[in-house]
Amino acid sequence: MLELQKVLWLTLKIAALGVVPYKTWTYFYNVYREEEQSYQDKLLHKKRHDCVVMFSPGKGHTGWCETQETNLNINTIKWLYEPFLYFIDTAKESLDVAIMSINVDCIIKSLISASKKGVKVRVISDFFMNKKSYDYYKEMEKYGIQITFYVPKENFSYMHTKYIVKDFNIDGAGYLLTGSFNLTYGAFSNNYEDVVFTSQRQMVEDFQNNFSTIWGTFRDDNQQVFNRHILENAGFSLPS
Repeated sequence: MLELQKVLWLTLKIAALGVVPYKTWTYFYNVYREEEQSYQDKLLHKKRHDCVVMFSPGKGHTGWCETQETNLNINTIKWLYEPFLYFIDTAKESLDVAIMSINVDCIIKSLISASKKGVKVRVISDFFMNKKSYDYYKEMEKYGIQITFYVPKENFSYMHTKYIVKDFNIDGAGYLLTGSFNLTYGAFSNNYEDVVFTSQRQMVEDFQNNFSTIWGTFRDDNQQVFNRHILENAGFSLPS
């Protein structure tokens, strides 16, 4: 980046003497602007994957790259979801979502959009805690998102985890979103909530390992007669 700046300033000095044609100067200036924007985008990406964001009822969030609380209205409502949307929209390879309940339309659309772009999206949620949201899960399933539910065998047992692992690979690289959130309208509008974004290697790997474990466990459980009957009656397809 510094070398490019030096080239630009040298070009400007030469242009000032009338040596470099205007088109040449314009070319170098545009290259500089593109490189500068790319650098700023990478810097923003890093900041937004290593931060803590706090949500307050009616005021939105703080900690998202120095943005402040604001009064929510029709013009600012999408900003409320921005930390989650940015995390999902910047996925390149995979999204492993383990969240008890999901019913926020723009987040579901973002997951579907990621799947359409070729990102492998898997979702684990609690079956009985989403009775009013089954249509959302069926919509995700329709666009290639793999869905697995936790179907408890006992009352008062819940799939209560709340995290998303993004772009994990065998070298341990990837990103993690975790906190107190269910991705529901009530959580965003009414609750004090928090979410941590991190690229810390060990944390990402530990959560990915947890996802792999419960994904396999729940898939096996759902092949049993009781679980299969419940899921198929609700209209969900099961892997053979």
